[in-house]
Amino acid sequence: MLYNASYFTLRAKQPDLPRPFRAIGHPLLPALILLVTIALLVGVIVADPESGLWTAGLIAICLPVGFHLGRQRRRAVAQ
Repeated sequence: MLYNASYFTLRAKQPDLPRPFRAIGHPLLPALILLVTIALLVGVIVADPESGLWTAGLIAICLPVGFHLGRQRRRAVAQ
């Protein structure tokens, strides 16, 4: 899910960046895949709330860690 969301973030932040491949069906197919992965997460939470909430919690932990690592990488490149 985060991988699919990052696709849209990269396209928005760096639209002129050369792409080594073409995204088939851009933006509809990647958006559909993102919606399916979100629906799967919701389905896991509904079917097994304890495991689903653990999974959602792990995803929530990954977000700030990813932002922090990205910030550190940008600072290292700027120096």
